[in-house]
Amino acid sequence: KIFAAHPAFHVDIGSTALLVGVLAQFTAVCSLDIRPLSVKLAGLSACRGSGLSLPLASGSVKSLSSLCVLEHIGLGRYGDPLDPAGSNRATCELQRVLAPGGDLYVSVPVEDRDRTYFNAHRAFSVPSFLAKFPELALVDSAFVQNHRVCAPGAELAYGRRMVVGLFHLRRPRTGGRG
Repeated sequence: KIFAAHPAFHVDIGSTALLVGVLAQFTAVCSLDIRPLSVKLAGLSACRGSGLSLPLASGSVKSLSSLCVLEHIGLGRYGDPLDPAGSNRATCELQRVLAPGGDLYVSVPVEDRDRTYFNAHRAFSVPSFLAKFPELALVDSAFVQNHRVCAPGAELAYGRRMVVGLFHLRRPRTGGRG
């Protein structure tokens, strides 16, 4: 999706070095992480930042991602402070910095209901996760299990077996949702 959109500049919050390294091969990327990458790569800038307080102006980012990150925020696994509302606070920050007409790409574990696996990750039901983004509209979603795309609703069919939900959300260009 990011390759297809071909943004002039992309900001990633906490995703893997592999992802941001690949993205930097075709567009300028800023990788924000509590543990910034210590790599020098053309097209990639690495900055220290927390998903709980992004060092970005409100409404300034047109292309934004955070893949397999939100479920960890506030659980202390990666050196961040314990914060039971960490994921909720991070979703507010992502919405705050996303520009009108901007695209947000996020992924999290999805299950039939919200759960916390302490010091590992959270899992979300699809409705509760999407409700964390009231200012954004869902453009598309996909669900992956064992490296294979599966049908929507798989998080219910497979119960507690790991399914990753990938969501493309967009901030409306002008007032209102959608």
